[in-house]
Amino acid sequence: MTLETTELMETLFYMFARISFPVRTGYVFGYLAVRRYLQDNGLQTKDVLGIDWRLVLCAQSEE
Repeated sequence: MTLETTELMETLFYMFARISFPVRTGYVFGYLAVRRYLQDNGLQTKDVLGIDWRLVLCAQSEE
């Protein structure tokens, strides 16, 4: 099973998810994760345009 196919991904990003917190919360998490990744690595948005999103999320989970 990969991250793309987990129930958690659907829960965080699916507009009609049946959850106890606001739908599409994953987008907020994604924004905050990318912002922190950029700050921690001294990068700008243009520097990560081609980067694999899994690298950013994995960097967040290592802490």
